Amino acid sequence: MEIERTIEFLSNHWMLSSGHFVVSLLLIQDLFDSVTRKYKTVSPAGAVALLNVEGVVVIDVREPHEFVKGHIE
Repeated sequence: MEIERTIEFLSNHWMLSSGHFVVSLLLIQDLFDSVTRKYKTVSPAGAVALLNVEGVVVIDVREPHEFVKGHIE
């Protein structure tokens, strides 16, 4: 009985169900990527905190035309 109601709901609200499926898939993918990522990503605020507290060395690996747009002094 419950499975029939679930199937009926999914068929009546297919756009909602599809959206839920896509969002869930993207969240799982993001979780998987964050676990398997080789390097840690840092937010801009986190980078400032690291620079101020831990004396981190920053290596800028951007192309020269990207460097011209803005860089850390």
